[in-house]
Amino acid sequence: MEEKHPRRMARDMGAFGMTDRFGRAITYARLSLTEACNLRCRYCMPPGRASARPAMDDRQVEHLVQALAAMGVRKIRFTGGEPLVRPGVRPLLERVCRQPGIDWAITTNGTTLARDAEWLCRAGVTRVNISLDTLDAADYQALTGGNVQDARRGIEAALAAGFRQVRLNAVLVRGVSEGQIAVLADWTRDWPVDVRFIELMPMGTCQDWAKAHFLPARAVREALPELQETEQDAHAPAHYFRLPGAKGRVGLITPLSGHFCAACNRIRITFDGKLKPCLHSNEEIDLRPALDDPAALQELLRQGVQCKPERHHLCENQFIRRDMSQIGG
Repeated sequence: MEEKHPRRMARDMGAFGMTDRFGRAITYARLSLTEACNLRCRYCMPPGRASARPAMDDRQVEHLVQALAAMGVRKIRFTGGEPLVRPGVRPLLERVCRQPGIDWAITTNGTTLARDAEWLCRAGVTRVNISLDTLDAADYQALTGGNVQDARRGIEAALAAGFRQVRLNAVLVRGVSEGQIAVLADWTRDWPVDVRFIELMPMGTCQDWAKAHFLPARAVREALPELQETEQDAHAPAHYFRLPGAKGRVGLITPLSGHFCAACNRIRITFDGKLKPCLHSNEEIDLRPALDDPAALQELLRQGVQCKPERHHLCENQFIRRDMSQIGG
């Protein structure tokens, strides 16, 4: 039997969906619901900034989800800011997640999951990523302005709720993460969770702080020399390892020290209705004029995917105008 080349397979998949100029089938969308957040992470949201742009309303979000599904997107992740602080988020997701054929996911800081985990699971969300950079209470408060115990209770609620997948995302921060890598990785020993360490990306008005606190992912391998390479997920940005005998995995996400653009299958849509073909680009396509016209919206999505670059240029000191909270993490 003839073995298909990956780009030929991507073109075949694109027959019912969206394929970019480089043969990548786009099947995953990250959809931001709000730029607001109940935390103020130092690398994500500058102090004192208030929202100046209106978010898409519920009807527009629903129309967008329908168009993405029609264009071959098979996974949608809700992001923010903090998506669970959007007013009316519960009835919105309970309606939206009825759309068939979609794998539903959410990224959250976890601080409201003690309240929200059960209804999210019932609504149809199957995967949850929880941002947690440190378990040290003082460092957590200094980084986020929040209480780490709220995040701990949220993680426990997520593990009890029955999601198909729970991941912890830890941004590597020099001066904080060095003593936390082993502590966070220990979650994988007894729980079937992925703990993923992410290189700090310089974005928007927080970029100088991010550059000053950058810690490369090799610090994880140095802190955990016993890590063993394990099975990999297609299109996943993380490279996965496992501690001996552990139930879960440790992942490394290396946007700066080793980009993974060739396997990228995703687009991002901001809370204010802009399609970003690449996280690390200032290119944006305004979808709002077409959000009530399914044919026009699908055409704009198709055009936006054609703007997706072959790779990002974050390592070349490109300035990304939006803060991470305005894009959707």
